[in-house]
Amino acid sequence: MNAERPQAILVSVRLPGVDPVEFESSLGELKRLVTTLGYDVVHEVTQQRPALAAAAVLGEGKLEELSALAGGDGLTSVVPRRKDKARLRREKLAETGASDDADTGEDESDHLDDDAVESERTND
Repeated sequence: MNAERPQAILVSVRLPGVDPVEFESSLGELKRLVTTLGYDVVHEVTQQRPALAAAAVLGEGKLEELSALAGGDGLTSVVPRRKDKARLRREKLAETGASDDADTGEDESDHLDDDAVESERTND
């Protein structure tokens, strides 16, 4: 290992139905490509998952492991959830101190401006 070359950690996800030999072959090819790009592969982290999740590819434990390997403190941050109409309604009720008990049968979220909701989503 050359100290002057940048270091890399390979992260892979193994899904069900993927042949173990093919998985290892693909990982070996990735390692060779990364080495060809001038990096020294110093660690490999593999997560086994039943399927890829939209929110996160790695679980919290693997993220902590990766953080520790990369020289971090091992802590992961929580990504804030995006705001939806129901959550905006609850927040508005909390701000105004209004009670949800006095329901007129009309959904207050119907009165929320869709552009405002979209703006909230993109700002998170």
